[in-house]
Amino acid sequence: MSIPFLPRLRPGSRRRAPLLIAGLSLLAVGLAGCGQRMALKINGETISQDKFYQQCANSEVQGFLTPPVGLTVINQVIQQQLMTQEARRLNLVPTDAEVNAQLETIRKQISARGQSLDQLVKQIGLPLDAVKDEIRLGLTQRKLVTQGVTVTDKDVEQFYNQNKLSPQFTTPEQVDAQQITVPSEAAAKEVKQTLDKNADFRLVAHTKSIDQYKDQGGTLPTLQRGYPLPPGVSPLVAAEAFKTPQGQIVGPLKVGNNWVVLKVASKKPQNTKTLAEVKDDIRQQLLMQKAQQGGQAQKFQQRMMELQKDADIQVGLDQFKQPVEDMQKMYRQAPAPGMTPVLPNGR
Repeated sequence: MSIPFLPRLRPGSRRRAPLLIAGLSLLAVGLAGCGQRMALKINGETISQDKFYQQCANSEVQGFLTPPVGLTVINQVIQQQLMTQEARRLNLVPTDAEVNAQLETIRKQISARGQSLDQLVKQIGLPLDAVKDEIRLGLTQRKLVTQGVTVTDKDVEQFYNQNKLSPQFTTPEQVDAQQITVPSEAAAKEVKQTLDKNADFRLVAHTKSIDQYKDQGGTLPTLQRGYPLPPGVSPLVAAEAFKTPQGQIVGPLKVGNNWVVLKVASKKPQNTKTLAEVKDDIRQQLLMQKAQQGGQAQKFQQRMMELQKDADIQVGLDQFKQPVEDMQKMYRQAPAPGMTPVLPNGR
């Protein structure tokens, strides 16, 4: 079972959302006349049609569902509800504080990329409450999958020390630069003289440069130490960019049959996150790894199959009744998948 999560949000998918929402709204009116009528009842707990159609709309906005959306969401809702009921039975339901802490972590991660979470979800058209619902489901699944798995502080520290120079924790030295490429040394010297008189680099690049970055004012993709160079950027230019102080213009540089004038706009030194900054992320990563390696993840999947096999599911939408009945018949004909976990008091 896959729980959709925030990183799957795609700004471009908003274009399809209004059509889907309008279509679902008409369907809801035609079928029910009232959004609060039952869409599903799972072990006595009702999911309203209003909530069901909203989840359909939210799923389409995120852009990870393929048609038929309604049937896919029906299956999702059943799995999510069974998982929530199991977490409740085992006292593993995430608290509001845990959800808000995860939301804040995501907010900081997005902010570090120069974006705003609030602006992003507004741009996409996804309610913030839907983001919280995704977080809650993700935490619920994580708690169920890793139940009984332990990770010590020593495990966390050892993993960090072994991997702290990896991209997971270390951002390499970065340079943002601009270049102007011209076909002769004389033209390059003329460009350099123009720039030395405080001419706008972007404007000169637009009018003089002959490379693929001229329409971006000569702005190159960010250069990262130790990473492959972007297309059209010479190793000579990159080497000069890393050793040139921020704000300076260098050149002309002979690059193949052409000449390049380079400006270093900004530089960032290599940065490694501290153990304190990443210890919670490492702990969760190791918990999931141990759950996979120790078989707990497989047991969780088996338990979900068992729960669905035994579930009392009623469908209030006529077009989905037969598909759900067929699905339940398939589960009930399958072999018993595994053992049911119990609470310490034997329940």
